Amino acid sequence: MRRALEILNSFINYERIGTVPRDLDRFVEFLESLGGPHRKLKRVIHIVGTKGKGSTAYHLSHALRNSGFRVGTFTSPHLVDVRERIMLDMKPIGEEDFERYFFRVYENMRNPRKSYRTYFETLTAMAILYFYESNVDFAVFEAGLGGRLDATNVFPETTVLITRIDYDHTHILGNTLREIAFEKASVIRKNSFVLSMPQVDEAMNTIEEMVRRRNARMKVVAPDRVEEISLMGTHFVYRGVDLRTPAVGRFQAYNATLSLSALETYGIEWGPSIFDGLTIPGRFQVIRRGGKFIVLDVAHNGISLGGVVETVKKVFPGRRYTVVISMVRDKSIEEIPRIFSGWRIIATRSSSPRSLSPEELCGHFSGCTPVDEPMDAMDMALEDESEVILITGSTYLVGDILSALNLSGK
Repeated sequence: MRRALEILNSFINYERIGTVPRDLDRFVEFLESLGGPHRKLKRVIHIVGTKGKGSTAYHLSHALRNSGFRVGTFTSPHLVDVRERIMLDMKPIGEEDFERYFFRVYENMRNPRKSYRTYFETLTAMAILYFYESNVDFAVFEAGLGGRLDATNVFPETTVLITRIDYDHTHILGNTLREIAFEKASVIRKNSFVLSMPQVDEAMNTIEEMVRRRNARMKVVAPDRVEEISLMGTHFVYRGVDLRTPAVGRFQAYNATLSLSALETYGIEWGPSIFDGLTIPGRFQVIRRGGKFIVLDVAHNGISLGGVVETVKKVFPGRRYTVVISMVRDKSIEEIPRIFSGWRIIATRSSSPRSLSPEELCGHFSGCTPVDEPMDAMDMALEDESEVILITGSTYLVGDILSALNLSGK
């Protein structure tokens, strides 16, 4: 697998440089050279949105698996191992299969050294081919960025799930919620079915306009109420049924409800135990070190970080808190200091080439300590008086810490 990774890592990686390709047609042509597996997959569920796409993909795939179906799941980015992105029945693709499917895709590139194939496109093509040949009952695809030009937007028929839409990647998707929602909603297919979380009016109006344009049908879904949030998970009520997801956070009840609505669309019955055994790496993942709680969460924009801080305070009330944070250059940071008011702030650098330096990030906070190496930053946090340490701001940072601690992202 080493050679496959060496070649894959040599491809253009738009996730790392912070942009997207602008030519989806060439990728579709490439998929046709592989036999058109994107046209042959059945029951494709496409998840778009700003917040909660990955958690929704995990909830949905786990629920489908618990219902007895064979499920392929494609998510991004990964935390520790690239194989996390391509899962069959909630297990990462094996090393032998990863290598085999990589070289099948690679060998179809007419000029491997110059072909317009990217890191994300290659993994997407591998996932589509793998799921098709594994004869999955459902294929769950999380969009990478936006939707309209995303490599996952290649399927002729899909059910679309839309999570919370907010400001993120504005340099690519637009500066207004209308522009961002348009990019997301553009994955809606003619006569398809759309499930959406509640949205602010500007985003919802844009989604509804696209639904009408595509002659699609849409349903807006939300939990009846959220009862309790604890380290044991999130207790909520939907359709009058008491449910619990092991995922921690009020927003996880919305992700879970969106997933249950997708099951209902396919006539699949579910019960209170549908999410039993679910784990979502890097989403309020809690470990203990030196008598302290360390919470790792991949939140990386204002709305997500605000939700995580709210959850930390609910689960660990009245404690002293430290955040070890890293952020990339294309994120809006102006509202972040307010979110962490009263916290000790340690800024560090992740493995992303777009990562702000600790000094640059500290410039946005008062009383912030810059530390160049993530593990040094965590060690510093472990030595102070805080009882709860939050590692957040960047998927790369969470992955770096998990890797350093020899903990899998799974």
